[in-house]
Amino acid sequence: MAKVLIVDDAVFMRGLMADIVEGSGHTPIEACDGVEGLEAIKRERPDLVFLDLAMPRLDGFGVLEALLGFDDPPPVIVLSADIQPEIQKRVFNLGAIEFLNKPPNVMDIVGTMEANISSQKEAV
Repeated sequence: MAKVLIVDDAVFMRGLMADIVEGSGHTPIEACDGVEGLEAIKRERPDLVFLDLAMPRLDGFGVLEALLGFDDPPPVIVLSADIQPEIQKRVFNLGAIEFLNKPPNVMDIVGTMEANISSQKEAV
C-alpha cells in the first residue's frame, strides 16, 4: 500500500481522486494548495503526488520548482486542463514524470498511478 498525495484546490477533484486512490488499495492524502502540498510532502513522505497546476498561494509550477531542491522528491503526476504543449514541456523540465488531462479518465489515473508506484518500489 502506497501513500498518494493529491494537491488540488478543487474539493470535488480531491474527493474524486481520493476515492480512486483508496479504491486501488492505497492511502490518499489531500492538500488544497501548493503550500499545504509541500508541507504534506515533508511530513508524510508520499510515494506519489498528483498535482494540479492552477491553485492559490502556490501553484503547481512553484511546487515543482521547490521539489528541485529536495534530496529525494516523490514522483509527480501533473493533472491539468491546460494541455498546451509549452505547459507540458515546462512541467517535464521541472521534473514531473507524467501529465494527465483534466478531467482525467479513471483508467488513466489508475494505470499511471500503479505503473509509477511499481517502478518506485523496484528502484528501492
